[in-house]
Amino acid sequence: GNYLFPIYIAQTLHAGAWVFGAGEIVFALGAVIAGIWLPRLIAEHSARSTVPVTIAIFAAGVAILVLFPHVAPYLVAALLLGFGNAGIRVARSAAMLHLIDNKVMGRVGSFFHAYDRVLRTLLTSTVIAIVATDGARPAFAMLLVLVLLGLVAVLRSRSALTA
Repeated sequence: GNYLFPIYIAQTLHAGAWVFGAGEIVFALGAVIAGIWLPRLIAEHSARSTVPVTIAIFAAGVAILVLFPHVAPYLVAALLLGFGNAGIRVARSAAMLHLIDNKVMGRVGSFFHAYDRVLRTLLTSTVIAIVATDGARPAFAMLLVLVLLGLVAVLRSRSALTA
């Protein structure tokens, strides 16, 4: 996202810095809304229910970027991406707190952080290669496919989430 957004705005939307700034503000607004609203939603419905919903919201934001390359849809996508990104983190943390014993929480957290770094490095390298040849939209399309695969994996493994 941090690498792709400026390229997407400049090359796909043919817009200036004001769109990037507005997108950042709207993304932050989505994250704030998620931070306020999701803890209540998790308390009412559980992390098991909210994790797939937040992933789907994030996927919707990415889909908008791929399907509607215009400024207004970009800003809607930024709101959904901010909400989905923060929401996934809040819901994942809540699920981990309910599912993982305190004695091993540090090790599990360390594993996920290491996995996150490796995955980010691989995805960044792949995205750079895609952008160099095809632009930002195909890179977002690849991200969309990965997010949808993740959503399917979460839905198939929801029985493990008993939080």
